[in-house]
Amino acid sequence: MRKDGPMPVGQAIDQRSGTEVREGHRIPALDGIRGLAILLVMFLHFADRSTPIGLANRLYTQVTGIGWIGVDLFFVLSGFLITGILIDSRKSARYFRDFYARRTLRIFPLYYACLIAWIVVAPLLHPSSEVRQAAIASMQQDQLWYWAYLSNWKMGLDGKWPAMGTSVYWSLAVEEQFYLVWPAVVLLCSPRALRNVCLSLVGLAFVTRAIQVAAGAAPILVYVNTLSRMDALAFGALAAMAVRDPQQWAWARRTAPWALTLGAASLAAMWIWIGTFYEYHPLMQTAGFTILAVTFVSLLIAAVAPGSRIGAIFRSPALRFFGKYSFAMYLIHETLTYQVVPHLPAQWIIPGEMGGQLTRLVVSMAATIVLAWLSWNLWEKHFLALKGYFSSREAALSP
Repeated sequence: MRKDGPMPVGQAIDQRSGTEVREGHRIPALDGIRGLAILLVMFLHFADRSTPIGLANRLYTQVTGIGWIGVDLFFVLSGFLITGILIDSRKSARYFRDFYARRTLRIFPLYYACLIAWIVVAPLLHPSSEVRQAAIASMQQDQLWYWAYLSNWKMGLDGKWPAMGTSVYWSLAVEEQFYLVWPAVVLLCSPRALRNVCLSLVGLAFVTRAIQVAAGAAPILVYVNTLSRMDALAFGALAAMAVRDPQQWAWARRTAPWALTLGAASLAAMWIWIGTFYEYHPLMQTAGFTILAVTFVSLLIAAVAPGSRIGAIFRSPALRFFGKYSFAMYLIHETLTYQVVPHLPAQWIIPGEMGGQLTRLVVSMAATIVLAWLSWNLWEKHFLALKGYFSSREAALSP
């Protein structure tokens, strides 16, 4: 869920990999994929699941309930982009310095600004609700886990989600832990060794989840711990390697449509079989997460292949718009859902059975877009401008 700046114009074809790129080594379709991921997550959190009365309401909550898969799409995309950057900058004398400096400038300013807002500013607002006061107190008590990007482990060990508006931090913690060790892995491994490491991580993630499920571990621990989620990041890394090898890329492009179809069909069959598409179901937490990662990496490969119809969808301005502002949207949207939307009268904008749901969606989406736009223009882009001081050779598919 990273975005450094506006996409440059001018289209070209990367002759080495056969992927469609833009001047400045950008692929517009990747912004569209990022846009789809954030929309899935926001639809999940913007839906009111407390009283799904009526057929339309129940259908709406069922469909939006699968939005948790947007995080898995983010993981695949992150593995793809970060591994690409690292592979293409291996020979740089400032390999580690440039990578960590650029990641810091992209992630830390907004992440810690939001954290300060929760820990320092929120208590000063004196919320009237005892529930909100308790949530803020819990956040303050657990703040060291958040400062250190370890909140996913705190949530998993507690076996429950944290204070209102901060549960999304877990996936950022997983990615940051990945960023901490992955540069050394990429630098030290040959291409063959790196592929073997990625495949081993896929297997490790599956086995870790299977053992946890069999042992009766809390479902949230299985869902958020770093080892359990390595398969999505590893599949993204494998795609980044393939796109830089003509033979592997030709095979990946031929295989992706079939893998995408088979993966989607398997997930649909799983949904029908268990009667739900729930992230805590044992079948989903074992085989389901891996099938989901395969499906999403196949979608990514199909999207970046030149002339792809799927790629044309993800190059649409609407999806790319949400992709550009996705990082701020991700950090902000859930807080709005819990802190602002509950005060809106039901059916305030749209009457009827779905009035409350659609009101919640419209208001939440509009507020999130405005705040994310302000965050980008008043805060994020000023830090991103400093990344030019740490510009070792960028990956052809950089975020």
